[in-house]
Amino acid sequence: IKEDYTLGHQWTESKISIVEFELNEQIQVSIRDILSDILPLASSYFQIQNFVETSSAEESGQVLQALSYAISKLITDYYGTIAQLEAMHLKQELNLHKLLFYLRPIIQTMETITKVCNMLQAHNIRGGNVLTRLHDNISLYSGDTNSQQILIYLTQKAAEPYMEILRLWIFKGVIIDPKMEFLVEDNEKECQLSENYFDDYWEKRYVICSEKIPRFLEKQADVILRTGKYLNVVRECGKRVVFNQSQASLKFSHTDEQNYMNIINDAYAFASKALLELIMDDHDLMGHLLSVKRYFLLQQGDFIVQFMDSCEGELMNNVDDVIPMRLENLLELTLRLSSAKHDKYQDDLFTTLLPFDICTQMAKIIKSESEDDGEMEEDTSKLKGIECFTFGYNVHWPLSIVLNQMTISKYQLIFRQLFYCKHVENYLCRVWIANKNAKKFDHSTSELYRAAFTLRQRMMNAIQNLEYYMMIEVIEPVWHVFMQQLAKAKNIDDVLVYHEDFLDHCLKNCMLTYPE
Repeated sequence: IKEDYTLGHQWTESKISIVEFELNEQIQVSIRDILSDILPLASSYFQIQNFVETSSAEESGQVLQALSYAISKLITDYYGTIAQLEAMHLKQELNLHKLLFYLRPIIQTMETITKVCNMLQAHNIRGGNVLTRLHDNISLYSGDTNSQQILIYLTQKAAEPYMEILRLWIFKGVIIDPKMEFLVEDNEKECQLSENYFDDYWEKRYVICSEKIPRFLEKQADVILRTGKYLNVVRECGKRVVFNQSQASLKFSHTDEQNYMNIINDAYAFASKALLELIMDDHDLMGHLLSVKRYFLLQQGDFIVQFMDSCEGELMNNVDDVIPMRLENLLELTLRLSSAKHDKYQDDLFTTLLPFDICTQMAKIIKSESEDDGEMEEDTSKLKGIECFTFGYNVHWPLSIVLNQMTISKYQLIFRQLFYCKHVENYLCRVWIANKNAKKFDHSTSELYRAAFTLRQRMMNAIQNLEYYMMIEVIEPVWHVFMQQLAKAKNIDDVLVYHEDFLDHCLKNCMLTYPE
């Protein structure tokens, strides 16, 4: 017997141990042939045992541990046969021909298991990758029913801990994955370090790790991710999550994949409905959207006129000379005096002075470089308060999923455009009032001002038409479509898409996507 430790023992180093045999040349050819058929069984057993020992270690992960346990149960038949053969040998009822006859059914099984063990060790894989390899090999044995059934059995058993992680995720929104084997990764620590935790939560907290997706779950991966995310938000908001099919059996099946796919789809439907009801009903998303429209898109006409009249003098100063507290006080006063006092979310509105002009903000949004604020800041001493002023809006979790930092920035960009147009219109109105002094001039003198008055009126028409175009021809129709879409939304991702489309459409048609 020659043991060939070609690659050593450690699983973590992707090693394979192989035992080879050399037969004495003096053995008869007929016996040599029989032994050549029997001895690979010993080599297979050695390799299987080596795999079971190394993959049973805790660091190998739950999938490999479940697989090694399933293999251990399979080779109990081997042990039983060996015991029976030993009893026959002691009774002197055994010869090499009988030995081969009794071992032949087991040889094929052990060879199949050995191929699986060597394949997994050679690629040094774990978790979902193990299930993918096993699943792919099932079809390779379509002509060998016995080997295929062995692979199906091993895949089912190896998938049990993985499917249990999946069950907890899609039924409760919880990941219990100590060895990082599941297709969804929880990046909670990274998100908590972020300044904009709630803005990053939806996109960055949970992500799919593509190499950990088992082949038989690839089509459902995105649904699985969203199902758990929905439930996780509902649970974190203190609402109890109870899925009436939480006891449903979630098992791998080679012949009936539709069974667990239906369970996943049912869980997704439940989770999406639960989160949508939470945000739309419990947290009144529609009310907040209407409030944002009221202030940022200038729907509240009397409020914006009163606010501009009261703060315009302050905003005409250089931005460094503007007193933010004074603007905040003027906002609070205007909210009380205008019809906006009936808005229950008026306290979420506040004033802010951004350290850049509208073109810089436009470039930031287009390039999605909100994290690089420092690089795009300008010398604010060159800007007037009116050029830096905008509203802000306090958004609380979980509404920040929809009204996140980026969407509020887009609302601010539209507001700054409309607000500045209103400012220019006010300016032209004051010019018109001043020009009324021309009535005191004699006819020949007033004729000299005619060209200037005509130009002023054309300016007024131009700015008023621009306001009308943006507010009536762009924002209102798109908002109407947006409201219709929200009424039909089936999940929060639909809401996010519709909201994003609404804002992007407004930005594009209000000419706010091309800085030049």
